[in-house]
Amino acid sequence: MSEPSSSRDAFATERRERIWRLVTERGRVRTSELARSFDVTEPTIRKDIAELESRDLLRRTHGGAVARRPMTEVPVGERERKFVVEKQHIAEACLQFIQDGDAIFLDGGTTTIQLAMLLADRGSDAPRDVKVITNSFAIGEVLGNRLDEHPVVLGGRYRPQGRCFVGPLTMRSLEQFRVDVAFIGVTGVNGDGAFAADIGEAEVKGAVARRATRVIIPMDHSKVGLTDFVEVCPLSAVDTIVTDRPDAQLTEWAGAHDVSLVYPEA
Repeated sequence: MSEPSSSRDAFATERRERIWRLVTERGRVRTSELARSFDVTEPTIRKDIAELESRDLLRRTHGGAVARRPMTEVPVGERERKFVVEKQHIAEACLQFIQDGDAIFLDGGTTTIQLAMLLADRGSDAPRDVKVITNSFAIGEVLGNRLDEHPVVLGGRYRPQGRCFVGPLTMRSLEQFRVDVAFIGVTGVNGDGAFAADIGEAEVKGAVARRATRVIIPMDHSKVGLTDFVEVCPLSAVDTIVTDRPDAQLTEWAGAHDVSLVYPEA
């Protein structure tokens, strides 16, 4: 039996939305890369790009597409205002992975900031004796004196776009600590790995992923299928992805790399 046309149209619409987001965030994409990411043929991707160009959302090029205007990295303050409710639910689902006495790493992602706020607000209900390591100035401010132990904020070169510290000093400081559970924010995930927009941030995230006993990526659905400038780590290095809703493509990628998927309770 052939697939109903309404289902095909829905899949095409979702794919085109993701293509547009990817071009918007990266500035440029290649047809071959998109075909691999979405597991469709290159002619199908070319039709998608043509449709998006007809709506003035991007511009076709030989072998791919580019954004209509030069794109810059979205500052963390602006990213915090997107999918706020979804990020709060994801953060709540992440709490189950934190046990008494754990040493956890929270990077400067917008969902990890929501997790820090939950830890600060739970008081006596929060896990006890949790040691928080972070390179995020914002998370250091959120947690302050709210936990049994003060958070350890790794110093280094301050990066205003992400409100976090990066660079050689940050990397050397990180080497002093063990990490039981790392919560790592990313700008995209596909079948190959997890990605970030900045080299310095990706370097810290990748180093944390290699040190941690368990690596958890908390991310909203808009990150599925996107790549970015730098790979943080291969998908095989991730233990769990916590996201707000099921996605067939993400389920396939996760299954291929033995990554567990967790969704917030309804």
